[in-house]
Amino acid sequence: MRERLSDPAWRRYGMALLAGKMIAVALLLLGILAFTTWMRSGTAFAVEATTQAAATQPATQPAAAVDPYASG
Repeated sequence: MRERLSDPAWRRYGMALLAGKMIAVALLLLGILAFTTWMRSGTAFAVEATTQAAATQPATQPAAAVDPYASG
């Protein structure tokens, strides 16, 4: 290990390896953030919005059924 750390080529290889791992972790975290943002802005909020809208609007009487066979 001591010999490899003293060799500039091995240090450069180690830094490239470490940089690659850090880039992979950053991309993974970015993907998780993008996925959770996408899920939160999707249908979950749409269901919540319709539930809130139904709760804030006054209840109305259902429309009278129309009889298509009634002569009138």
